[in-house]
Amino acid sequence: MKRFIPILACVLFSMMAVGSDPVQIRVQLSAWWTPGVFVGHQVYYDMLKNEFLPAHPEIEIQHTYIPFAEIIPTILRGALVQDLPDVMYIDNPDVMYLAQAGALRDLTPWIEEWGQWEDFFVGSRYATTMNGRVYAVQYGTNNLALFYNKDYFELAGIKTPPQTWDELVETCRILAAKLPPGVYPFGVSAIDSDEGAWQFLAFLWSNGGSLLELDQPPAIEALRLWVDLVKNGFMPKDVVMWTQTMDLMEQFAAGRIAMMINGCWILPDLKARKINYGISYVPVPKAGLKPVVAIGGETFAISPFSPEDKARAAWEFIKFLTDAKNMARLCAALGYVPVRYSAVPLTLALNPELEVFAKQAETALPRPAMGGELKYPEVSAIMRRYVQKALVGDMTPEAAFTTAAKEIRALFTQDEYNKYAAQARELLAQVRGGK
Repeated sequence: MKRFIPILACVLFSMMAVGSDPVQIRVQLSAWWTPGVFVGHQVYYDMLKNEFLPAHPEIEIQHTYIPFAEIIPTILRGALVQDLPDVMYIDNPDVMYLAQAGALRDLTPWIEEWGQWEDFFVGSRYATTMNGRVYAVQYGTNNLALFYNKDYFELAGIKTPPQTWDELVETCRILAAKLPPGVYPFGVSAIDSDEGAWQFLAFLWSNGGSLLELDQPPAIEALRLWVDLVKNGFMPKDVVMWTQTMDLMEQFAAGRIAMMINGCWILPDLKARKINYGISYVPVPKAGLKPVVAIGGETFAISPFSPEDKARAAWEFIKFLTDAKNMARLCAALGYVPVRYSAVPLTLALNPELEVFAKQAETALPRPAMGGELKYPEVSAIMRRYVQKALVGDMTPEAAFTTAAKEIRALFTQDEYNKYAAQARELLAQVRGGK
């Protein structure tokens, strides 16, 4: 009889839910998710239409779309008047900052009740946690790899993509002599946003450099590599204005660059354009080292101001998207890597092209943990500003990063700086390979 009471309660609740008005939740997404913009996102809408909403007639979803650069200011403004979408789509480095600002609901009790948190990658859990409390859940991650045009490689007689920095420079030299006029061997995104920082971090960290110690040789060497690629005509100065998706990918797709560093999310669009491309690991300074890239990917969080019924409905929605099977389907379509161990083989079975990115995800690091935690946005802004100054020739790599290092240190007390610098060194040592 004791077991009958909760069962009866569930039945009655279900009957009430069906008979009452549906709970409408607002789901805020990036403008990238606007229907028809990117190929892979259609899988998301199909999953909602065919699976989630029919299984949850008590829930209705209203979507809003915000340009990626406006997400944080929009959320902060909404938090001031306690009016936020029930589900918010935010980049993982912003979770800690928004949680401290009181803009995110503490999901820890529901996470513990769910009992599936241990299946998520350690890095993903770290990226969505502050002071031991969970404030968001990732549906997938992404990172960067080397894309190369196989037709251009064949034209130049190049058999394999470069694996090291020296091989990258040599490959650029060979390509430069064979490519049509106006085509560059290599390209990155070095724009003055976190896109540019995220790209540079793959070279900085792979060389053992630190955001908090930019005046040290590993960091200066990484910047010098990029500067030399521009000086030698292997990479255009325009990279300081290129976003990853709208600019860098378009340059590659149009055949104006032979190689680029870009993310797995562009795979659906590259496939749709029928480009003859290959994918390889981010080149490392020396053979035997592992590439160390930043953990990418966005998260879903819940407003702390949503009434309980809306918050519960929002949590059901997030659990649906981050179920291992659904995560695998969504990631395979979007060109993302899942953040659940159990979802990785499911995703690779659907999209084998993600293998390089999945392997690199094993050594990927969260940006805030490597760059002063809550002060990471300021650290990132300083670093990328001086990357740009070096690329356009206003400063040498040494002068640029010596100055940047002084400005970054000024953000912290001495104790804070020592703590975060040591943390970055420790995390990097854990994932780097070779000697």
